[in-house]
Amino acid sequence: MNHVAFAFIAGAIAVACASASAGPSCPSPLKGSKIPSATWSDRSTKPGYYAPDSAVINVGNGQVVNGSASYATVKSKMGSLFAGAEFSLVGGVGTASNLPAGVYTCSYDGPRFRSGGKTLEATVTVACTNSCGSL
Repeated sequence: MNHVAFAFIAGAIAVACASASAGPSCPSPLKGSKIPSATWSDRSTKPGYYAPDSAVINVGNGQVVNGSASYATVKSKMGSLFAGAEFSLVGGVGTASNLPAGVYTCSYDGPRFRSGGKTLEATVTVACTNSCGSL
């Protein structure tokens, strides 16, 4: 069984995965509609959104618009573009020091979008146990 947690960050998306028998994997690309809306929890076996590593970033100046951005914040900022947006894998399977042992991360960059007259990007992190490949 695979478990995944997600977190959003402007410009990129990260997914966390923990490995069982087969090595962890990160799907790419990842559609916005496949990103878990539930917050990741170490008490759950289901994939989850990982807000601490998610953000919305102003492309023009590189400044963070929303740090530790929740799923709701990213979805709201992206509006109707969110569900169909393709988030690209950045690097491979990773880990985060603030996640328990056995939890891996997959980071993704979202497409650029306009909000409030500015060009923004979202970065998302998903946390999971086993493989994130089921997203």
